[in-house]
Amino acid sequence: MAAVVVLLLALAGSAGALFIASTTALTAATVGGMVAGVVIAALMFAEIVVLRRVAARDRAVLADSYRHEAKARGMEQVAFVRRVNDQIQVRDTEIDRQRAQIEQLRAEAVDAEIELAHAKERVAAERGRVDELIADARTTADELETARADLLKAQDALAASEAAGVQAQAQIEAWEQATGVDSPDALTQHRRTA
Repeated sequence: MAAVVVLLLALAGSAGALFIASTTALTAATVGGMVAGVVIAALMFAEIVVLRRVAARDRAVLADSYRHEAKARGMEQVAFVRRVNDQIQVRDTEIDRQRAQIEQLRAEAVDAEIELAHAKERVAAERGRVDELIADARTTADELETARADLLKAQDALAASEAAGVQAQAQIEAWEQATGVDSPDALTQHRRTA
């Protein structure tokens, strides 16, 4: 900004010297222009130095922020690697535990297979016994059926016998009514007289 003001003053002085058109004025304007040029160069140099310092400071701040970010990222990566290693260790421990469980289950499966083989043998023996019991039950059922048939025949014979007894009783009662004999003493009397 100051350089612009000095430049405008130098231009104004040169324009005034041209307007006056005197040698002294032209010499003064030329010397003033040269001094203005030197002042402007010094001002520009100072401004460039300031701009370079500001740019260097900005670059330093940016580099410092990059360094802090890189350090933070490095710490995050280290923490991430530690966390992943911890997770891997936990998973390896879990895998080892599961392998031990698998081995235990395999041993239990072998024991179960042995027990199953023994159970199959016991079942086969029980089947033989059950087959014998079924055969005995069938024989008993056949005998029961025969006994039922005999019972039915006996019941039929009993019924026929009871019917004959009822008929005989009816005949006795009819005879007693016809003969007038109604007691065992009278029957004995009747036999003696007959």
